Amino acid sequence: MIDALIPKGVCWHCDEAQADQNFWICKGCWVSVRRVEPQVSLPKTTVLYRYEGALETLLVRAKQPLEPAIYSMLLDTNFSMPRDAVYIPVPTPWHRRLRRRGCQTTCIAELLVRRFGGRVVHALKRRRHHRRQAALDGERRRELTADAFMLCRSVDENDRLILVDDVMTTGTTLQCAESALGAEQVHRFVVGRVF
Repeated sequence: MIDALIPKGVCWHCDEAQADQNFWICKGCWVSVRRVEPQVSLPKTTVLYRYEGALETLLVRAKQPLEPAIYSMLLDTNFSMPRDAVYIPVPTPWHRRLRRRGCQTTCIAELLVRRFGGRVVHALKRRRHHRRQAALDGERRRELTADAFMLCRSVDENDRLILVDDVMTTGTTLQCAESALGAEQVHRFVVGRVF
């Protein structure tokens, strides 16, 4: 009832049509949001969507400032995760968290916990801050130092550990974070992946 009273704006993606699929994009742009087939995904990694089209627009806008409702909508799809796992958000630099009024990886992890049970553990922190990766090409991203993260809270290796990030481009950030955890069995979860 209340949703019907709130006027919808212009589609964030095409900037022309009325946002009639949801509050952010139109039905015409929503068709560009494509799921990733499980067999296309990487081992030990759950990827929900291809990072292209309207999804790219949604994920960029969802963190400027943080908009949990967008992540909630994107996670409202058919996929499975282990029950009662430990979700470890890939840490966002403090200045971005301040500017965004929150951390997108923590937001995603909390939504996963609500759906599948478990808990969020902030086990990693950034050892050094690099330039924004969005400005780097694939080769420069792969040159990031392996010690970019450090363990700041111990984790039990017997728990099901799941690293959480919003977008995976080359996978370097997740590899660095996984290396800092030092655990043998770590699963990864990302909302979108660049193909």
